[in-house]
Order: sequence, then structure tokens, then C-alpha cells
Amino acid sequence: MLKARKKIAVFVVCIMVLSIFPAFDFARNRNEALAVDTPSIEEVLGLEVTTLESLGINEAAPRFPLVGPSVDGVLAIHNPMQLMLAILMYQAPTPYLTLELQADINLGANTVLPIASGQFLDLTSAAHAPEGGFTIFHGDNSVFLVNDDSWLSIDGVNLRGSGGGDHGAVYVIGGFDLNDGTISHFNSSAVTVGVAGFDGYARFTIEEGGTISNNTAYRGGGVYVAGSDSDFDMRGGVIRDNSAYRGGGVYVANSDSYFDMSGGVIRDNSAYRGGGVYVSGHFSIRSGQIINNNASFGGGIYIANMAYSSNTRIGREENHSHTIVISGNTAAHDGGGIFVGSNVTIWGAIINDNTAGSGGGIFIGSDYVRHYFDISEDSFIVSSAQALIARSTISGNSAHTGGGIYSDRGWIEFLDTTIENNRASHTGGGMFGRGGILATVLPLPITDNIAVSRPSYSNIFICGVMVLMASCWGE
Repeated sequence: MLKARKKIAVFVVCIMVLSIFPAFDFARNRNEALAVDTPSIEEVLGLEVTTLESLGINEAAPRFPLVGPSVDGVLAIHNPMQLMLAILMYQAPTPYLTLELQADINLGANTVLPIASGQFLDLTSAAHAPEGGFTIFHGDNSVFLVNDDSWLSIDGVNLRGSGGGDHGAVYVIGGFDLNDGTISHFNSSAVTVGVAGFDGYARFTIEEGGTISNNTAYRGGGVYVAGSDSDFDMRGGVIRDNSAYRGGGVYVANSDSYFDMSGGVIRDNSAYRGGGVYVSGHFSIRSGQIINNNASFGGGIYIANMAYSSNTRIGREENHSHTIVISGNTAAHDGGGIFVGSNVTIWGAIINDNTAGSGGGIFIGSDYVRHYFDISEDSFIVSSAQALIARSTISGNSAHTGGGIYSDRGWIEFLDTTIENNRASHTGGGMFGRGGILATVLPLPITDNIAVSRPSYSNIFICGVMVLMASCWGE
């Protein structure tokens, strides 16, 4: 009996061992398949990174005769080969390096320069450089790729595209500071912050001396905030004369994309939606100007109706100085200054001299509902578009209908806001509303507005709107 039990035990063990080996093989094959099938960032972007081997350089070659010595961490750069070799060869254990351009640099087509993880690189110009600094001229599809846990800083250097190719100047997976210099004439977003589908903290900051201009893309002619946990911080500088289908100046892609504007100017950009800025993520303005942009919808700012905009704030409660100006923007259809398709808080802003077909200053509503569904004029429907407008001035705007504001079944709350000197060629010089809810604290100063065709409705015309009013306020 004991022998029989031993035989059975041995048999069971053999079966278990045999069953484990195929599992190991399956797991190994699966991991190998995952390793093979998971694309790199370069593959996703369609880029082939420049390497020492592609340049015909032995990786074991000493740096000194090829690149030259660094003096106190500063390396003088005289030609394209030296620039490429410096970036490829000067890595850890020498991660902090300043490359000082001694002349303009011409990068050939398809040159992809990776800033390696752990490397911190500063591009600057020598003292004898012309005003504005030296320029790196990019051939088609020549880019800087700032990898995870690396940083690129530009101080007094310009990046100029050829106007061709499919890529912009810089892809940021790590960090990038544009402190002083211009990025211009690229046939894609000048700067792309993050890559969709790749985790990691990507951050781009533009300071007072930075300019992004004359770039063209499908999304975000100037800056495309694309990836998860990606952050664009505009502290100063100028984003101007860029164009795109969405977001001529800046495009903010999704719920994990952030754009924080605390200074600078976004001007003279153009798009179909969002001439200055297109928001489908998080957007905050504490100070700055968005002026003279144009689009079909949302000349200055377009807040998409699927935006994660509980954090979309134009101004702050403590902002009493009106340092936010949205002015001179144009929309062929709706929302000259701002198109609000979701939730937004506007606090302490000046919205003036904007022009549109409907809502010269602000349009509040869903363009999808408005244009694709047949809803009768007197239906009581509230869309997902909501706006709190507090301590702001809406003036000098013009439109066919709703010179200052046009609400299409939106929910609007006013607090201590002035709507004056706006003009409509038809109805509602100050405000036009149909459907939705209007909540306000009295008095609501809507004065001195003009409606040319229907002067009796110069200041306000609302139809099918639930009006909620309070005559006092405590805070």
C-alpha cells in the first residue's frame, strides 16, 4: 500500500512539473512578444535617431579630438558635426553641459538629436553673436528629442525650420525651457509636450525672452500639449502668427494635459477652432493677453464641450487688477473672444473689441447641439456649457446677434460684471439668450449697448430662459 502511494505521488509530481514547463515557455514567449510589439517613442513619432554609428564614428573614440575640450562645463560649437557629436558623446558622467554656438549651424534633413536620460543641456550663443543670437537651421524632419529625465534649455539661440517635413523643432518627454530665442517656420507643432500613450512627466516652460512664431500644424501650430501628465507653463514670451485646424497658438489635448498661463502674449494666430488656444484639458490664466487671433469658432479661446474644465479658469478670485486681456479676436461664426462649450470660471478679465457672428465677446453653448439637432426656439433645455463671470468687463464687442454675450441654452452666473458699449447688428447688443439659465446678483449693469435692427432690445434679449436673481450678496 505504501509503495502504491509513493508511485501515485511521483506520478502527480511529474504531471505538475510537465505542466509548469509549458507555462514558463508561454510566459517567456508572451514577454518576448510584448518586448517586440511595444514600440519606442522614436517609432511612434516616425523618427530614426541619429547615432554615432550613423555618423560613422566609433563609439569608443575619445571625445577630445572629435568635439574638443569643455572649459568649466562650456563647449564651443563651430559646426553641425561638432554639435551632433557633443550631444551624442557628452553624457554621464558629465551630464551638465553648456553648448555655446560660435556661428549659425545648418542641420541636414532627418537629423534627430536625442538628449539622453540624465543629461542636462543648455544651448547658448557666444558673446560675438548678432542681436537675437545664432540660429540652428533645421532640415526637413530634423528635431531635438528631449527624453524622460533629461532637460534642454535654450538661452539666446533660435531654431528655424525649412517649412517642409512632418515634424516640429522639439519633442519633450522630459523638460524644456525656452528662456530666450525664437522657434519658427516648422511644418508641424513647434513644440510637442508629451507623447500620447507614454507615461512620464513632460514639462515645457517659456519665459519672457521666448518667441514661437510662423509654424503650421493640424493641432497646436505653436505648442501641442499631447501626453498624459504633460504641462505647459507660459510665464512670458510671445506665441504669434501660427496656424492650425485646432489651436492656432496652443492645443491642450486631454484630461491629463495642463496649460498654465501667468504672463506673455498669444496673438495673431489662426485656426478653424480656437485661433489662440484650443482647450480639451486643463487651462488656467492668471495673467496675460490673448489678442488679435481669428477662427471660425472661438477666435481667442475655444473650450471644447468635452473639456475637463472644472479646472478651466480665466483669472482668480484675488485678481482685481484686470491683468487678463482678451481683445481684438475674431470668429466668423461663434465666440469672438471665447467659445465656451463646457465649464469655465472667468474672474477679473477684460473682454473687449472682439467680433463674431454670434457672441462677439463670449459664446456659451454647444455647437454640436446648435448645428446638428432641430430644437424649437422656446424649448427649455440646458446644455453642458456653464460660465461664472465675476468682476469682469465685457465691452466694445460686436456681432450679428449677442454683441457682448450669446447664450445658447447655457448656464450663466454673473457677479459684479459690467456689460457695456457692445453692438449687435440685429438683436441683443449686450446679451442674447435662448434657453438655459441666467443667475445674477442685482444690480447687473448692462448699459449703453446697441442693437441696430431691434433697438428696443439693445441691452438684453432672452427667450425661454429661467432667470434667477438675488438682490444681496454675502462673502
